[in-house]
Amino acid sequence: MRITGNTVVRRYLSNLQRNFSEKNKVENQIASNRGYNRASQNPIDAAKALKVRKAMAELKTYEYNLNTAKGIYETAESSVMQVSELIQSTYEKLIYGANGTQGDTEDEIIADSIRTFADEMVRLLNTTVADRTIFGGTMNKQAPFEIKGDTVYYHDVAVNDFQNPSFFPNSGSSYTDIGIGMYMGEDGRIDQQSALQVTFNGVEVMGCGLQSKTTTLNLEDMVGGEYSLDVYIGNQKKTISFFGGSDNEDTANIINDALEEALGGRQVEVDFETGVLFSRISGDPDVTIMNTPLLDEENVNYIEYDQAEISNVAMGFSNNIIQLTLDSAKCLERHDKTGAAQFADALFAIQTNLSLSIADIGNKEEFIDFNLERITNNIFSLSEQQNELEGTGSDHQAEEITIWKVMESVYNASLQISASVVPMSIFNFMN
Repeated sequence: MRITGNTVVRRYLSNLQRNFSEKNKVENQIASNRGYNRASQNPIDAAKALKVRKAMAELKTYEYNLNTAKGIYETAESSVMQVSELIQSTYEKLIYGANGTQGDTEDEIIADSIRTFADEMVRLLNTTVADRTIFGGTMNKQAPFEIKGDTVYYHDVAVNDFQNPSFFPNSGSSYTDIGIGMYMGEDGRIDQQSALQVTFNGVEVMGCGLQSKTTTLNLEDMVGGEYSLDVYIGNQKKTISFFGGSDNEDTANIINDALEEALGGRQVEVDFETGVLFSRISGDPDVTIMNTPLLDEENVNYIEYDQAEISNVAMGFSNNIIQLTLDSAKCLERHDKTGAAQFADALFAIQTNLSLSIADIGNKEEFIDFNLERITNNIFSLSEQQNELEGTGSDHQAEEITIWKVMESVYNASLQISASVVPMSIFNFMN
């Protein structure tokens, strides 16, 4: 059978191309450290590797969520810490303002400073991180806190309106999946133990509602003796002084007469059987009283009175830190020195709730760091599995290099014999 020159050339070029492809394949495997480039080359390992890649992609998502949450918690902690510092500054201002040596002008200057502190608190609590208003609950489209006049609002509801923070609009929290098994509860909401909270109910952190204002006098201990009490009805304050009666009913009548004279009518009464102080004004909240010394007629010396035994004493202060700060400024604007001192004590006491919030945020940050370390270790383990399933592996690296050297020698030899296979043209002889 006669074999033409063209047939020989075609076969030679085909073999040369195959040798080049084999050499190039080994080169790519060495350069990419991959054992195969298509699933068809190793279907079993490719299927296993796909599961590993999916697990790694999920872990990368969880890692991103955790890093985002960490930034949110760091910002939240910074904001709450700055609010705490503003509370301390407000407390110092109130103590200074309660000093009777300051004049009306100084009171107004201090009150203006305290109002500035309240505005700064609102700004800090309206901070947005990663498109989330972190103290806005489930609402991210608008700032949660706002001051209108002398009232603080949370999502357009006055912070004193509800005692329970969950009653406010958008009072829930947003959560993110961090890979600990997020699932929905029977109520259709995310189970709080299965995900990480990334937004907070602002009124739960800062407080809401009013302190209990039910006040009870122990009338049995008020037989004889001279007493002085501050009576509060909302923002109205009256001071009364009286002598205890012969029995509970007599003492209650004496107190009620003193209250009627001070308030210009029978607005507040003491029940002689229970000693509870209550208001007759429709819709008015319960009233409260506190022991207080009185100034003499020239406002020089305090007159000491016997201390009445009072249970459940409270002034009806706001439980919300911002509202309490604003109310203390109003107190100074009225030049009420005694009230300023009482607001200072109330503000100092309510700061405990904020400290608990700071501690809770700190615990969540530690939880985030723990899970970030866990995910980092898992990603490292999966990377090793991926390398075993997809890569050439260190054990096979020397073998792959040897194969490449052989394929390179074969390819070079193929090039060298081309002179014997490919016919020379006229152009070869012209060189």
